[in-house]
Amino acid sequence: MYKKISLDYIDKFKEILLDDKLDSKKIKLKIPRLNIKINIDKTSIPKRINDSLHDIQFSLTDDIYVVEHENKKYTLDLKVWERINSREEYSVNVGLSCDCSDFGEGTFGNDFYQIEVEDSLEDNEYVYIVRNISKLYRNDPDFLQKEYGDRQILSHNEEYLLVISKVKKSDLDDLTKHSEILIDFFKNFIMCAFINEGLKIGI
Repeated sequence: MYKKISLDYIDKFKEILLDDKLDSKKIKLKIPRLNIKINIDKTSIPKRINDSLHDIQFSLTDDIYVVEHENKKYTLDLKVWERINSREEYSVNVGLSCDCSDFGEGTFGNDFYQIEVEDSLEDNEYVYIVRNISKLYRNDPDFLQKEYGDRQILSHNEEYLLVISKVKKSDLDDLTKHSEILIDFFKNFIMCAFINEGLKIGI
């Protein structure tokens, strides 16, 4: 039985995003729909923008241009910020930014793909970091299931939630597991972000 993620697990996940790093574990992704390749082996130390906002930049060795499309390269950043949402609940948002302009105005840019960690779920053993795709899902569930590579989609309170990461609760308290959790989240979050962008612009 799923329930809303607790504040404790929201904070634990946020701390992993801000305190851990890739340790030169390479992330290599391909998004065939957009003909994009992404290669990452480092993250910057989170830069504190203000009391609630942090910025993290991805790089490949010393090169910050990690997104490649048609022989051009672009930067990729992750922002993590705390906020009070419209329901007056504490939340942590995670947003992805890319400076690619190859697909026209309105694609990519600042925080083009976001999740609210407060929307995530938990059960007795796992925390599920999710993104609400209810509007997309109702259009063509079989198509979406195929596009997202059979990634798990949960149904909860009449909404459909794409699972970005499924994390054992015990691993959130195990420092030796934090790098693995981070890499898994980054890979899945970036992949889902670019798949979503391809669906949005109809490529």
